[in-house]
Amino acid sequence: PRFDYKCSCIINYNIYANKFAYSNVGYKYLGLDFTPIRKEFSGKSIKIHPKIKNVFVSTGGSDALNITEKIINICCVQMPKFNFHILLGNMNCNSDELINKYSKYSNIVFHHNGELISDIMTNCDLAITACGSTVYELMSLGIPVITFILADNQIYNAEALYSVNK
Repeated sequence: PRFDYKCSCIINYNIYANKFAYSNVGYKYLGLDFTPIRKEFSGKSIKIHPKIKNVFVSTGGSDALNITEKIINICCVQMPKFNFHILLGNMNCNSDELINKYSKYSNIVFHHNGELISDIMTNCDLAITACGSTVYELMSLGIPVITFILADNQIYNAEALYSVNK
């Protein structure tokens, strides 16, 4: 951690939580068992499809680097036999431009925060997402994930997920 605070309790639900000592902490709740999952994700059945047809794509809430468009150009446009469900975050300043430019493709469906995201995810066979908290939601549903790092605070997640899957 960046700061060594003296406190009575800490909750770090990240997969890499045990990486830190937390020497000044009384009670420690560390690891995936303590991940706060939104209510819409509880009780969902886990299903893994043998063939990939539907792909969920998320770059988080803002996507200042317009990674969504890069993914659309690399994957969605080049692979028309797959359906791509693109989640556009509330602060994505490129949403309107992306919808106008790519809605002509029948294999691309745009979704917005506010929709029941867990239903969209469970109808997908694979996910491509930034290595933030969305990864934990996808893992709770048993959906295979391809991740990438968009921010420094996602590096530990990516390293820990990589080491688990070696």
